[in-house]
Amino acid sequence: MQTVQAAFRQADTEELIDAYLAEYPLRMDDFADEVTIGEAKAFTRIKLREYLERLRTLPVKAATEGEYLFYAYHRPKEGIAEPTFALVLLTELRQKGIRVVDYAFEFTDQSEIIGYYIADNRLTKHYLTELLVYIMYEASFFGFEQEDLQENLVDLKIRVQEAGIIGFSPEEKAYLDKVIDYEGKIIEHSQQTEVEQILNRLR
Repeated sequence: MQTVQAAFRQADTEELIDAYLAEYPLRMDDFADEVTIGEAKAFTRIKLREYLERLRTLPVKAATEGEYLFYAYHRPKEGIAEPTFALVLLTELRQKGIRVVDYAFEFTDQSEIIGYYIADNRLTKHYLTELLVYIMYEASFFGFEQEDLQENLVDLKIRVQEAGIIGFSPEEKAYLDKVIDYEGKIIEHSQQTEVEQILNRLR
């Protein structure tokens, strides 16, 4: 296993930026009208290089809850195997296997995220670039330096409390339950295979 920071240090900068922009394309709405596409791309690449340098050099802050681990498994999407990434506590993974809680981390300090571990199972190694791009995106949910983290946390909690959700009809829910059941079997098989690899390496 290696830490997130170690993986970022070993990754090729331009390859990672290319992958990031392929997954999360530029939105010209984020720029002033007079800015050209070329200027926007150049500016974004500079900011992403600075962000990567930050992640590679930021002092690591240990998580108080224990050691966290990222790993990949497959989820079906329109008949295609789509990589999905989970973040779990190692102690819970050992105890619960695939029934372990999958944690969100967009509200976590980057200094803590970069100290998390990356599993060395087959799918995680295969999708390492995609995983790093996913981490980059989620860890910058409130800005590359998380400058808006605290302010947005308060705002988000208020909006979640105020949001109203309209559910499925009983007929729609019955069909959805069947889809979820079959997708769940695929996900469970993929998770079980990958978690067994991880746990075997930890023994």
